[in-house]
Amino acid sequence: MLFPIAQLHPEVNINHFEYLQISQYIEQYIFSYSLKVAKPQIEIFNKAIDLFKVKPEQCIMVGDSLIADIGGAKQLNMKTIWLNSNNDKNTTEFFHDFEIKTINELIGLTCQ
Repeated sequence: MLFPIAQLHPEVNINHFEYLQISQYIEQYIFSYSLKVAKPQIEIFNKAIDLFKVKPEQCIMVGDSLIADIGGAKQLNMKTIWLNSNNDKNTTEFFHDFEIKTINELIGLTCQ
C-alpha cells in the first residue's frame, strides 16, 4: 500500500503521480498543505502511521529530500529510500537505507 506524504498542493501532486504511472497503487494521499504541517515535522509522519494503523518500522519513506523526507522519517526509525535522480552527494547528517536514481528502481527494491 502506498500513501504519499506530499508537500505541494494536492492537485499538483496527484497529477505528478499520474504522470509517473503509479497513482493506481496509491491508497490515500496525505498533504502537508491540508494538514498545515510540513516535513520533516514528525506530526505529518505520525498522521500517516495513525491513519493506516501501522508501526514506523513497517513503513518505508521514499523521498528526494534528505532533510525533509529522509531526516523526518528517520526521527521515527522508518526505513528510507533516497530518490537521488541528480546523483548528488549526501552532505547532511541524515543517512538513508537505500538509494535509487529513478522511481522505476523502487519496484525492484520492494520485491527484496
